[in-house]
Amino acid sequence: GADGADANDCDLIPGSYLHCIYVIQQQGTDVTAPSYCYLDNTVDDVNPEGAPGVKGDGLRGPFPPAPFGDVNTSHAVLTGVVNNSLDTIELAGCFEDLDGMSPLGHVYATTTVNQSTGIGTTDIWVAQTVGNCTGGTPAGGPTYEEVELWTVMQALPSANRDTDTDGCPDASELGQNEGAGGLRDPFNRWDYFNPTNDGKIRFDDIMLISEHFGQTAPGPPYEAKFDRGSLAGGNAWNIAGPDLTITIADVLRVLLQYRHDCGSGGFTKTGTPTPTGTPTATADAPSGTPSSPRSPAFSIAIDVNGDTVDDCKTNGGPTSCTITPSSAFTVKVYLNSLPYGVSSYKGFEFYVN
Repeated sequence: GADGADANDCDLIPGSYLHCIYVIQQQGTDVTAPSYCYLDNTVDDVNPEGAPGVKGDGLRGPFPPAPFGDVNTSHAVLTGVVNNSLDTIELAGCFEDLDGMSPLGHVYATTTVNQSTGIGTTDIWVAQTVGNCTGGTPAGGPTYEEVELWTVMQALPSANRDTDTDGCPDASELGQNEGAGGLRDPFNRWDYFNPTNDGKIRFDDIMLISEHFGQTAPGPPYEAKFDRGSLAGGNAWNIAGPDLTITIADVLRVLLQYRHDCGSGGFTKTGTPTPTGTPTATADAPSGTPSSPRSPAFSIAIDVNGDTVDDCKTNGGPTSCTITPSSAFTVKVYLNSLPYGVSSYKGFEFYVN
């Protein structure tokens, strides 16, 4: 309201908003904009999958209640051009309803924004077929035409901008590679589970959560950074805020994000090789096995038939053994001694190539 006016004199009428965040990437006059949106009104669920029944307020300003929108198996990427003669950015693209949970279905949108002011308009087509939506040929006239658009220009470079302050930049969360922090909600501060705050989810994060196992709110010693709740989207790492008790479920949540490294390029699985002939499992000593008393001493063993007996091992005895194709076998790793002066350890990680 105006200065001096009573707050009760100002009526706020709820409407319907799309809250979106996007990172504009320009090459010449061509533009791409990885983006993520959620619906805010008093009728539709903000996140029908992760938080059924929770609706927005339909007002501009603060975001609706967490966990906001429903992240699926890919983010929408708008494309367009920079029109320098008109000082505008023109974007268009399809927001696919990949899991069939959106009340709007497949949505196609075109947007024109003034580069200087950030103000523009958008035309929106809802309930499109996937072919019309992804093909850029929406059927009929816009469901919502020339909707006002307000863009908040950010001074901080997109590579460093982190709207939800979870330690994973927006540009990474809007990517398509979960191993690099992608396929996340840049409004949800709980979907990057990295309590060590180093941008790399590793064994130290798992051990840190394990050390707080069984703690409940309010603390201390309980801290919300070690706790997560239920799923908030279509991927195992799209999780909601704390459920106030640190349990084995929290350990599993961080395990499912293992090697998700924001901005590092991530971790890519290369597939499973097809065995040929009669395989031989060889317990070769790790190349990094140290002889110095300043380093821990490890050994590896293989149990080929599940009788708990080490059939081959690097710490005395045969170092190779034959296994039957398609059979199960167990690889064991032993920590035989700690470095000089070290009395305990949290854990260790190893890789089977």
